[in-house]
Formats: sequence, structure tokens, C-alpha cells
Amino acid sequence: MAERLLLYHMLIWDQFQRKDEYKEMDLAIRACVLALFERAKIPPSPLLWTQPGEPPGQKVERVRFSYEVIELWKIRCEILLDLGHLVLYPLLPLTEGGATREIIVTMFDRLHGEQNRDFAAIGFAFATIRLQMLKRDSDLEWLQERFCYMNDIIRESPFYQWILEEGEAKGVTQGVAQSVAQMRQTIVDFVRECFPELAQLAEEVVATMDNLPQLGRLSIKLGGAQSAEQARKILSEFAQ
Repeated sequence: MAERLLLYHMLIWDQFQRKDEYKEMDLAIRACVLALFERAKIPPSPLLWTQPGEPPGQKVERVRFSYEVIELWKIRCEILLDLGHLVLYPLLPLTEGGATREIIVTMFDRLHGEQNRDFAAIGFAFATIRLQMLKRDSDLEWLQERFCYMNDIIRESPFYQWILEEGEAKGVTQGVAQSVAQMRQTIVDFVRECFPELAQLAEEVVATMDNLPQLGRLSIKLGGAQSAEQARKILSEFAQ
């Protein structure tokens, strides 16, 4: 984390240094890490580098990079509300005193409108995570009811649609993997029943196959085998 922050800091600094309109300006870059949850493990500032190869006891500090760590759960929710920055409102449930129905409703009220759908979806996600961490089951049920009420608003958010698409893609992938595993087992069971001496070979062959149509073709061909020798030949043809 600290090394990445140093890299980002220098890239931004270099970008400003290369632009003529900023060269005469005294711009300061403030490096900080926003820690969302207490479980976050952020290395303490500063980042210190010494010269590799120096003997113990003679190491000299070569680089010192200081940055700020903002622990969001220690920031009062009123501070974010008073700042009035739209992009900060989704963080309200993660602040001190922010995981309440009143503050969550305030967050949604301030994020009303079609142009704020993405922010509302992010705020909803953070609210569910925070309430779950606090084991506030009744508030989670209330939030679920609130979600049903805001269903159209949040579901039309591109952010929410991306989550759905990723879930659907993962579901399809898992479904294919399950079908492949079932087809492999079906082929092995068939061979073990009809040609028990080839069961080990069948297990080895299907283990190398993850293409469902190909497994289907193997299953059909084995179903037509009239002898163990024919089945062995078919398995050998499909071996990879």
C-alpha cells in the first residue's frame, strides 16, 4: 500500500510538472489512505527505505515518504454531512454514528435523482456491509424493504448492472463447471459398469477434458462400443 501510494504521488507530481500552466503554481499533493473498515491493515506512516547491501547497524535512511491515514469509522457522520460533497455521501454508513436508519435515509435523500443512481447503489452496498458487520439483523431487514422501495432507482444504475452481469457470468461459469464434472462422472460410471478393466483409463482421460460437447461425443461413442477393445480405442482417441 505504502509503495503504491508513493508511486501514485510521484506520477501525479510529474504530470503537473510537465504542464506549463502548473509550473508557476505552488501546488501541494496530499497523500492519504482512506481506510473503510477497522479490519483494514494499513502500514503506518512514514515509508522508510534504506540502501540494500548496507551492513547491519550502518543502514542509512535513503527515502522517507509520509502520508496520512484516514480511519473512516473514527470520523463522525456529521462531518461528512457538513462538507456537503456529493461523492462522500455513500461513505456515510461507514462513519462513526453513520450506521443508523436516520443517517442512511438522509444519505438516500441527498442522493436522489437519476444523475446520482451510481452513488446511491454504492451507498446501499456500504450500508449492507456495515450493518452485517454490526450484526444488526433488524436494520438489515429494514434496509431490504427500503431496497424494494428504491428498486427501480438502484437497479437502473450502471454500477448495479455491472454487479449483476458479473454475477450472471460467474453463475454461468459455475454451471458449466458442474455440468462438466457430472458428465465426467457419468462416463466413468458407465465404463466401470460395462468395462471395469478400463475404469482407471477412463478417469485419466476425462480428467484432461473440460469441453462439455467433447465429453458428450465421448459418451455417445462409448455407448456404442461392443467390446472392451473398442472402448479402449475410443478412450485413446480422446486422450489429450
